[in-house]
Amino acid sequence: MKITKKWLEEKRACCSENDMDRAEKELKGDVKLITDTLLKEDRFNDANWLLTKLMNKKQCVEYAVFAAKQVLGVFEKKHPNDKKPRKAAAYAYAYAAYAAAAAYAANAANAASYAANAASYAAAAASDVKTKIIKYGIKILN
Repeated sequence: MKITKKWLEEKRACCSENDMDRAEKELKGDVKLITDTLLKEDRFNDANWLLTKLMNKKQCVEYAVFAAKQVLGVFEKKHPNDKKPRKAAAYAYAYAAYAAAAAYAANAANAASYAANAASYAAAAASDVKTKIIKYGIKILN
């Protein structure tokens, strides 16, 4: 899929007109090129948003689970007595599985995209972890 200015507008992207033009023209709408560029510019949230808008429900859940696994250990090293993120992750996994099984995957996909983004914040993930998460998202799309 090519990313166009019209597509970004339809998805209500939180980016400037300049970014939309750039994605369409300079980066030629190529998903990998766009996400690689966003990572180089330390715009993880934008890259994450883009990927989750392109993923189907199953891919979103897989992506969120992968992201949570990457950052949970980092968070727990910094806060060994805080079990809330692990409990929240377990709940999110259970909810995603239930939602998918019960054909409520649209809600699970939305929750998954937020979970992937929130996971990076929760652990104050390093740039290499964020990059690993985005590259996994690109792999899922391919």
